[in-house]
Amino acid sequence: MANTVTIELLNHAAIVVQSGETSLLCDPWFDGTCFRGGWGLHYLNPKALEKASRCRHLWISHFHSDHLHMPTLQRIAKCIPNICALANVSANFSMEKPLERAGFTKIRPLYERRPLSLKGDCQVTRFGTTSIDNMLVIRAGGLTILNLNDCNLPVRALRSLVSKIGNVDILLNNYNHAGKVIEYTSHELIREKSKRRFQIIVDAVKPRWVIPFASMHYYRSQASAYQNDSLLTVEDLVAVVQQTVPMAVGDRAVFAPGREVVVQRMTPPLAGALRDQKEHGASIPWEQLIAAAEVYRARLRRGFLGYVRWIAPLAIRVEDLNRVLLFDLANGISEREST
Repeated sequence: MANTVTIELLNHAAIVVQSGETSLLCDPWFDGTCFRGGWGLHYLNPKALEKASRCRHLWISHFHSDHLHMPTLQRIAKCIPNICALANVSANFSMEKPLERAGFTKIRPLYERRPLSLKGDCQVTRFGTTSIDNMLVIRAGGLTILNLNDCNLPVRALRSLVSKIGNVDILLNNYNHAGKVIEYTSHELIREKSKRRFQIIVDAVKPRWVIPFASMHYYRSQASAYQNDSLLTVEDLVAVVQQTVPMAVGDRAVFAPGREVVVQRMTPPLAGALRDQKEHGASIPWEQLIAAAEVYRARLRRGFLGYVRWIAPLAIRVEDLNRVLLFDLANGISEREST
């Protein structure tokens, strides 16, 4: 008889998938901030580390700090010294060194599109997409789970990939600003765009159930805090996609082939954390800023082997100095007249 599969939402993109004796923890970020203080967690789950301590395996989807959150990973490595970390290894990157720095000693490479069997009937397969993003297919308990997290594929490519994976029972997908692109349109337009994108992905994958996740954050920086008004909630998606399983942070969903999903709610439900604002500190002198920009420009030019003339210059307004820095990879750093 097929095992029951449970998925527990610990926070943001942090989930635990359990089937029999196999338990896999993905992308833990339990407290604090990420992106140099630019993001905070909308909910604080005091039981997250305790729940994670029962896991046998760990997987990190990619290098962004809301997924590869070093303070959380260091506590997990100390709390669960025998956990096996599955390290993404590709031709252009490896997760092994960051996991070693976090303190993990049991590290197992996870190569692209090579199925890896865990304990029992659980098998995982990683699919790399653009740049550093990765998705994970988990087969356990007679079910196929697709952890899409922040992967952003054209619909045709996603459909092609799903045709190779086979029927997907459970899709885990982000729903808020995963591209991290600041948009200056109305909040309602951004919300509608996010809903449409979520619907398009679900239509392409055609899962039986979809769990919205990896979007339980808020913006702390003065330059991006206005985007908080355009963030969707899970409830916004229930009316859009009928397969939605509306899970809150701390909830646990139980799945089995041929049965309806059962959601076990955290009681009492978590209240939203107090939103604070990032302290940016003292202004940096303009000359020092120019020097730092030149160092970064040289680093990028090396990365592109000097082929940078097709990249358009970027104008950056420095609000505290009321000046505009023109970052031009081909021609250098300069100041543009403020308008």
